[in-house]
Amino acid sequence: QQNRVRTLSGKEMELDIEPDYKVSRIKERVEEKEGIPPTQQRLIFGGKQM
Repeated sequence: QQNRVRTLSGKEMELDIEPDYKVSRIKERVEEKEGIPPTQQRLIFGGKQM
């Protein structure tokens, strides 16, 4: 399932994210695509940090 992710710098990317992915797996996908380590990521959905 394609999902849109936006970085704090405003860059947008499309990621394949399955409904059963945990937050840690989503962060790994962002790292694979953009090189941003999971420790430097914050995932926010619906105004709440995940």
